[in-house]
Amino acid sequence: RGKRARQEDSYYISPMDESRKYGLVACVSDGMGGMRYGDIISQYITDAIKEMHPISFFAYENNADSIRKISNMVFDEFKQKGGATLAMVQILNDHLTFNSVGDSDIILVRNDEATILNPRQNYVALLIKSLVRSGKQTQIAYSNSKARALVDYMGNHNPRVIYTKKPMRLLDGDTI
Repeated sequence: RGKRARQEDSYYISPMDESRKYGLVACVSDGMGGMRYGDIISQYITDAIKEMHPISFFAYENNADSIRKISNMVFDEFKQKGGATLAMVQILNDHLTFNSVGDSDIILVRNDEATILNPRQNYVALLIKSLVRSGKQTQIAYSNSKARALVDYMGNHNPRVIYTKKPMRLLDGDTI
């Protein structure tokens, strides 16, 4: 549940009775705490994903473009007075694709090992890349006061949507 008394998450799961035909879509949007409208924006995003149903499993770039358009609509309506993250998976038969904006993790648990599938879009990730490129130690990145700040999020204009370019095979016993 987190430390805050008021949570700003919303989710969408596509109709289970249509999953054989279209696959399953599950997403969560987490409002950016401390900013106005986080709860409203997260609901706005999951409602917009719901309106996209059915979402084509194989239209990776088109789906990312649609998510970017949703973010731009949030940008236009809320004028950067709030935002949210988005983590979305699509499962069809035994394959998975995902879309992500922000720092909400998509985790695959396989054989009791957890792997985060999507990189976090926060400032510390950028700092670490920069420090590694210049041959410096990375621990200073974590002490930066802006380390947890998001560099991309839903509500940002034209955010970078991270998405799979090829479906990933799921195995019996995998958990997402």
